[in-house]
Order: sequence, then structure tokens, then C-alpha cells
Amino acid sequence: MQKVRPDRASYLYIQGASVYFEYYRCQAQEAKGTLLLLHGFLASSACFHQLVPYLHKDYHLISCDLPVFGRSSKAPGTAYSLYGYARLVVELAARLGHAHVTIVGHSMGGQVALHAAKAFPDQIDRLVLLASSGYLNRVKRTYRAISHLPFAAPAINAAIRRQDVRAFLCEAVYDKRVVTKAMVNAYTLPLSDASIGKGLILLARQREGDLTSAALHTIAKPCLIINGREDPVIPVQTSVRLAKDLANSQLILLKRCGHLLPEEKPSLIAKHMKRFLRKT
Repeated sequence: MQKVRPDRASYLYIQGASVYFEYYRCQAQEAKGTLLLLHGFLASSACFHQLVPYLHKDYHLISCDLPVFGRSSKAPGTAYSLYGYARLVVELAARLGHAHVTIVGHSMGGQVALHAAKAFPDQIDRLVLLASSGYLNRVKRTYRAISHLPFAAPAINAAIRRQDVRAFLCEAVYDKRVVTKAMVNAYTLPLSDASIGKGLILLARQREGDLTSAALHTIAKPCLIINGREDPVIPVQTSVRLAKDLANSQLILLKRCGHLLPEEKPSLIAKHMKRFLRKT
């Protein structure tokens, strides 16, 4: 399906960070709601570009680059914890005129969505978790200490520059034919920013552990969980466990699908999402 241009692509200054966002106004006369799209680790709002055309006819869409990633800032601040991200995206939606949203989170973005649902339940209507991360502990104290050494950021930058982005993406998907030149460029460009190393260090220092089972039990929002059966990044068992811990959830496992669900199966993901949104 043809790519859709956002009605607004700009920046807002929130919690000490310059946050890049894209806003897609619903094409219908009356929107069925607002979807807030959150990307995962080392990704950006570009990961949803193939999903947007299937959704913007019925919904307002807000997509952003979380601080450290994409076009958003990587300067020192307090926005780099999962809770900080959650507070930031809820404020972003409110400043764009949307006090109530359904959050669609991919990978790490799913964990941000869960933090938002727990901390700001009055603003969150539902959750859609696409290969969501879960049950990860905080970065070990040893690594946080090492991050203060002067060579840490340059070392991270050098390691990122050595990575073969195409090979990395091919490992993350089931069908390697979905990895196009445009997709490789979308992931490569943000990683070339000289400040990415410092930004990742800020994230490592501030990122708390994922929500525990006990914390997840307190989330009552309707939740759709989707995972690829061949996901090499997030094991299917993680989504199965999330479905058990989230009382009001349903789980869908997709055959012949890896980790990058919005880019591998956009039409199928949209189909499952629309059915879920209609019923809840």
C-alpha cells in the first residue's frame, strides 16, 4: 500500500527533550479514536510507516521518536526511563489535543505502553502490544558504573558503526524479502548521529526494570498481544506470560513472522487491531 504523508511532522519540547512526532488526521468525518504508536529499541517512528495506511482512514494517529532514538534529542535529561517515556508520550498526546489514546507499542515500546497504562490509567483506553519486551531487569550496576568512563560513549559509537544494519534486520525478520533499501536507510540514518552513544548511556543509567507480574496484575485495560512465532528477539514465551499476567488480554501468535511485525505483516496486524478495537 502507498505510503501516507503525515498531516503534521514537527517537534515539541517535553521534559527537557526535543521530541519529533508525526500526526495523521483521520480521513473519516468522525474518528473511531486515537492511536499512539511507540517504536522499539534502536528503531524510530519510521517502523510504522507501512502500518499507517491501513489505520488512518478510521483513526487519528500519533507517532513519535522516543528521546535517544530517531530525530529526537539525545541531550542529558530525565526522560530516559520507561516511566519517563510513558509520561512524555501521554503529555505529547495531550498537547496535540488527545486526552485519551490507545497505545500501540512495538518491542520496548510495548513496555513503555504498559508503564503508561499503570501510571496514567485515566488517559489510556487500550493497549496493543506487538512483540513487547517483558520481565527484563535493570541494567547491572557494573555496566552503569562503566558507562561513566570517558571512553564509553566513543566505544558505543564505534560498535554501532561496525554493525551491518541490513544483516541485523534480516536476522530479525522471517522473510528477508521485506528488508528493502528504504527500510535499511530508515534504521541506518539515526544511528549515524554522533550523540547516539551518549544517549544510549543515559538510557542504560535511567532505565528501570520491566513491570513485574504483580504490577501487571493491576492493569485492567483491554490488551491485544501479538507475537511472531519465529521471533528471534522476543520469545513467544514472553507474550504468553504477559497474557497470563494481564487479566483483560488476548494473545495472537502469527505464523511465518519474526520480530518486526509492523513491517512484516502490516495488513494482517491492522486487521487484528481493528477487530480488537471494535470489540473493546
